[in-house]
Amino acid sequence: MRFSLPLIIIFYFTSYACSANKELIVSDKNYTFISIVDIITAKSLYNNNEHNKCINYSINALKNKNTNTSEYIELIAKSYEALEDYHNSINYYEKLIIETRHKTYSFKIKNYIKIARIYRKLESEFNLKKGIEYLQKAENLTRAYQNNINDLYTINNNLGNFYKLLNQKDKALKHYLKALSILNKTNNKSKLQLHLINLGVFNYNGVESSNSELELSKKYFKKALKINIKKHHSIIHKFLGIVNYLQNDTQNSLKHLNKSIETLLDINLKSIYELPRGFNIKQQDKKKLVFILYEKYYSWIKHYTQTKNKIILEYASQTLNLAEKLIDDIFKNIKDEKSQVFWRQQASYFYYLGAHLSYLNKNPEKTFYYTEKNKALLLLLNTIRTQNHSKIPSPILKTKKTITNQIVDLQNIKKLKSSDSIDLLILNKKEKLREINTYIETNFINKENYKKSLVISSLKKNQKQIADGTIYFSFIWDKTENQFNTLYGIAFTNKYSEVFKINDIKKFEKIVNDYKKSLSNPHKKIEDKNKYISNAFNLYNKLFPTESIKKLLKKQKKVIIIPDNDLSTIPFEALITDLTTEKLFIENYEVNYALSLSYHKKNNDLKRNANKDFISFAPLNFKYDNLKPLKESQKEVDEIQKTLRGNIMMENKATKQSFLSEINDYKIIHLSTHANANDSISPWIAFKNKKLYLNELYTAKNQAELVVINACNSSLGKINSGEGVFSLARGFFYSGAKSVISSLWNVNDKSNSEITINFYKYLKKGFTKSAALRQAKLDYLKTHSLSEASPYYWSSLILIGDDSAIQLKNNHNQLIYRAIVLILAIFLILFIKKSKILGNKF
Repeated sequence: MRFSLPLIIIFYFTSYACSANKELIVSDKNYTFISIVDIITAKSLYNNNEHNKCINYSINALKNKNTNTSEYIELIAKSYEALEDYHNSINYYEKLIIETRHKTYSFKIKNYIKIARIYRKLESEFNLKKGIEYLQKAENLTRAYQNNINDLYTINNNLGNFYKLLNQKDKALKHYLKALSILNKTNNKSKLQLHLINLGVFNYNGVESSNSELELSKKYFKKALKINIKKHHSIIHKFLGIVNYLQNDTQNSLKHLNKSIETLLDINLKSIYELPRGFNIKQQDKKKLVFILYEKYYSWIKHYTQTKNKIILEYASQTLNLAEKLIDDIFKNIKDEKSQVFWRQQASYFYYLGAHLSYLNKNPEKTFYYTEKNKALLLLLNTIRTQNHSKIPSPILKTKKTITNQIVDLQNIKKLKSSDSIDLLILNKKEKLREINTYIETNFINKENYKKSLVISSLKKNQKQIADGTIYFSFIWDKTENQFNTLYGIAFTNKYSEVFKINDIKKFEKIVNDYKKSLSNPHKKIEDKNKYISNAFNLYNKLFPTESIKKLLKKQKKVIIIPDNDLSTIPFEALITDLTTEKLFIENYEVNYALSLSYHKKNNDLKRNANKDFISFAPLNFKYDNLKPLKESQKEVDEIQKTLRGNIMMENKATKQSFLSEINDYKIIHLSTHANANDSISPWIAFKNKKLYLNELYTAKNQAELVVINACNSSLGKINSGEGVFSLARGFFYSGAKSVISSLWNVNDKSNSEITINFYKYLKKGFTKSAALRQAKLDYLKTHSLSEASPYYWSSLILIGDDSAIQLKNNHNQLIYRAIVLILAIFLILFIKKSKILGNKF
């Protein structure tokens, strides 16, 4: 980036001021002058799209107690917004409101509107409602203190947009009409153009729009286009492209979408086949471009279905590749985890389209790539960072952990009682954490190695590492608009792969829900059992939809499922594979689950040095939140102790503090307690004295080969597209676990204890984890009948992650003793034989 001469002088002067601080700053007058120079520098960085530098510069200025506090905070907020890091941007706009309480009401109104607009970009129902709250605050202040006509128009126009996105059309129309009545009192062509765009969007209803609705929308968009204010022309052409696409006019759709790209980037493209390559695209334009490309991909695919010309699939592929590259560029600048999760959700739309295109091209390699890229990337990033910890000085890691824990504590306090002072404390701690992370990334992370670690290994390379008798199934399921009405999957062994699809998503979703419902209670009547058998067989046929896949499956012994969306909430073990014999899936196969193949390979490579075998936590009784006593826990832990002889933390020893201080030393961590992954505030695990929340679990380092969470629905949680289920199981993976056994619903205390006890017996005998769990479940089925044999009792526990056997010290000692006995026996036999030979000679 080239700077003008005055800017170079400013940088030089600022640098000199910093290095000769005491000599130069001798009066308030000089200090004020330097503050002005500093703010000009910060603004120059922002205006030159150096947003990360602007953030760092402004935060340092704030630390140095510089004047112009509000201007620096606003620059940080605007820079985060430009980087698409929306949550951090909101945090700083909220800080700006707190810091500028003394300023005019117009200043506060302006910032309320800005925060609302950012919430709109976050799209979810929760965020849209938050945005409405801020717009209503702005409206109340406007009417009470100044009645500014421009502000009232902006507020009502935005409220119309928010209610339209929430599908509350009556409220949307009410606010659009209010905005129009205000607009009629002005001669503002820019606002009139925006209003016509909003009316165009209001009148169409996506893929379900009638042709008359689409024509009316087109009419409004064309009227808006006639107003010669070019800054809105890109969005108008985008919407005209969408309308033409919905009317099956793909040629005009592609022309409008290309025009949208041209006006956004101020470039000329030669034809609809050309894409913007080699241009310096501003960060704040990347998201807009990404979603123009999203619409263009759909137009290419519809054009292909109309023409059946295979070359069009190549144009669709090029469009998708550029969108994916832009998303990767956006993502690498985002630091806030909530914003990262949001962008993983956005990316998931494109990975689904990639799977769709790969299916059309009959390309298993690319299907595998997109199904992998759609899952657990944030966990993979965390694992790569963990691998670099050995290079980072321990005082730095200790400081980082302390600040992280302080943020978690403050966030837990905020859940109970929110206040501006707590928000500011959290933000200040996050600033310190950001500094430490930036320092670590700059000094201890090899960026090239980091990038290489994120590359998805090819399907062919992964197949070479698959054992005989093992098959993987990976799914990708977009539950948003999904115009193709299809779910995609790939099945692969070490020698074979097949891409498949499941059609009619609404019907399929009902089949999944019917299956889940059949598992949610014991089968007390024959009708309940018959219904379950029908649902389980029906789902089995849908999940493995081709005869070639079923034939391949029959040759395998082990099945590894990489689920997506609602498939993460069901046990495949309880599927019925034959309606005549009522054969269960578990009777034919060992089953375990993976978050993603790439993540688990990297996670398995982590060095774990736990020096003790087993620790269990069983609080038994609780004196808070009306948690019921767990009668079976003591028996369960006592029986497991006979098998593994570990450290038992029962009753008053099973505290949250003992858990956090002890777990890093053990290969197996066993929890027999209450938990709730569907808590509206945050998933939690109950200990004797208090609960441990999911965000606290993220900071609790462990080196476990296996964590067993014998507690209610510990595999459940919020499903985030593109990343997976944010469950307690995920929390343990984040903090270091190699594999986790967790439950999919509220477990039966007695049956789960029985299965868990037998699982450990088989584990001690050297069984792999999935083989041990399968055998324990089969044992349960052999010894129980009628209602007690319902899948509700035995299929809740699932294994996620690494499947290998665990080398326990007890086992190791037994092997040594057996080896010694065997060696002595061999010596004895040889000695006897030799004695006989010598005796014969004499």
